[in-house]
Amino acid sequence: MFELFALFRVYRITVNRAYSVIINDKKLRYSYNKIILILIVIFTINKLSTAQNNPSVFSLGWDNDFVFQTDYYFTNGMSLELWNNKLRVSPLNLLLIPSNESQTVFYGITFRQDMFTPINKLAYAPLPGDRPYASYWLIGQTKQIFSEDRSMVITSAIYFGMSGKNGGGEWVQNGIHDLLPNSGHVNGWSNQINGSFCIDYQFNAEKQFYRNHFFRFSASGGAMIGAPFTNLNGGIQIYFGQIGAYPDLFFIIPQKNFQIYGFSKVESKWVLYNATLEGRLFNNAPSDLYINPNPFVFQVKLGLNMRYKRFSMEMGANLITPEFHGARTHKWGYFRFSFIL
Repeated sequence: MFELFALFRVYRITVNRAYSVIINDKKLRYSYNKIILILIVIFTINKLSTAQNNPSVFSLGWDNDFVFQTDYYFTNGMSLELWNNKLRVSPLNLLLIPSNESQTVFYGITFRQDMFTPINKLAYAPLPGDRPYASYWLIGQTKQIFSEDRSMVITSAIYFGMSGKNGGGEWVQNGIHDLLPNSGHVNGWSNQINGSFCIDYQFNAEKQFYRNHFFRFSASGGAMIGAPFTNLNGGIQIYFGQIGAYPDLFFIIPQKNFQIYGFSKVESKWVLYNATLEGRLFNNAPSDLYINPNPFVFQVKLGLNMRYKRFSMEMGANLITPEFHGARTHKWGYFRFSFIL
């Protein structure tokens, strides 16, 4: 713990002095402080918990619609993950799906921040029929269970966070735009959805039905219960190429030879609540700012995964059908980098 405080003290002294020179906005400096502090906490937990026979996996993800040059609806997402089985001591695991000694179990912590914008970002006032500005951040505990006898992976997670102004969308988007010479300030964040505390519980089960050396087929189903999302989902997954054993042994065994495989995932979702469209559960704000979501949406993901030794990189694209009446089909790209520490 002393190491964590020492790192943070050095960070505040050195980085804040640099920020005072290049960034004049105090709120923006404070926002960057929070991001760097999260990184310090994650890396320090890893340093304090990693054992020789208990490797850690660190993952950094970025989702953005720049690939398709849309710049609306779901426009940016960032994620950080740390997997280490020393995290089994967390009391939050008592809320997750139980496991037994015959199963292989992985434990992780996740931080994620997502933001959403309307098509028209020049207007100061909200426009009826367009998506509202929205953002949230979540941090939580994840548990993954592999049952070899059933060829099944069960994932459960519990997340806590904030939405609305405390979701961080405004300072992330305008912080980046204000630093880039060719990007304009986005004015409509003052009309974002009202904020609230978030707690979400997630469950998902994926079962492999067929595999050979170059092809794998599985199906999955799950649910999210709480805020910002409550939904039921189900889908199928197809993997093709130099696929490894099921599940992906990246968590425990480095890949000595170069490996590459593609995949396709098709998912249907029954939407019961979406805070990024509806705001918090009980809101008395003007109705033209909030939108009722479509009860059913479909999402398709296409991707490519490459692995070599301790490093893994995944890239791909997502497509989702209209999330509300009058909306457009939307698509965005993503990158995911992982490393065995």
